[in-house]
Amino acid sequence: MYAIRHQWVLAYFRELSMCCLMKTTSRCESYNSQFKVYSSEGNTLVQFMLCFEQALNAQRFVQRQLQYDTTTTSPPMLTRLPFELHASQVYTETIFKDVQEEIYEGLYRCSHELVEFVNETRTHFVKHTDKDKILVGEFKVTNNIEENSFKCSCMLFTRISYLCKHVFCVLKTDLIEKIPDRYIHSCMKNDVLSSDFFNIEYRYGVPLDEKFKLRHEFLSLTNLCADRARGDICVLQDMVDHMKKLKDKIW
Repeated sequence: MYAIRHQWVLAYFRELSMCCLMKTTSRCESYNSQFKVYSSEGNTLVQFMLCFEQALNAQRFVQRQLQYDTTTTSPPMLTRLPFELHASQVYTETIFKDVQEEIYEGLYRCSHELVEFVNETRTHFVKHTDKDKILVGEFKVTNNIEENSFKCSCMLFTRISYLCKHVFCVLKTDLIEKIPDRYIHSCMKNDVLSSDFFNIEYRYGVPLDEKFKLRHEFLSLTNLCADRARGDICVLQDMVDHMKKLKDKIW
């Protein structure tokens, strides 16, 4: 195992995009474990298709629960940094918890030691300590001002696709309020799935006219806004007033 460590040690794959999120057999193993709950080797083709649809419905149900939790709740903030609030608004609840941990450590366990300027590039040297203030390591964060790009020697963004604590330390120092769009991966955003994904008409390819599509989009947006604002009576009242004006206008 030691002799072939270049084939399995994660450090050798740091420069491969999202390499830590997928293992060799994880896809087939997850599929097998999922469908074994609903099906067996003795099923006919028709029985398998019914079990297959039941398994997908179970996945859709879990997805709708997670989507609802993400759109209707506001997670507690651990810092007062503006890009933490921004992260809570763009990431799914699960991903945000991981990003929030990086932001927290970037604020309380990382510090600047030196900054070098070369043309349009700034190089930040960030020291990272553990909870006992023991030095873990020193990392180099390169910031291209013209392109508004960041690159850290820990390669966390390349491996997992969200920014590391060292870059967040630099964002805090530079007073940047939002995470640059280029560092928010689309598959981790809370709106990655359209509401049409859960609609049975869209799922089975039923032909729909333009009026139905617009009506469905309007209802989806209305429900989304109502769910998001359900804890704020002022925002809800403002929505009701706007809807009343809209009703009077088209009635």
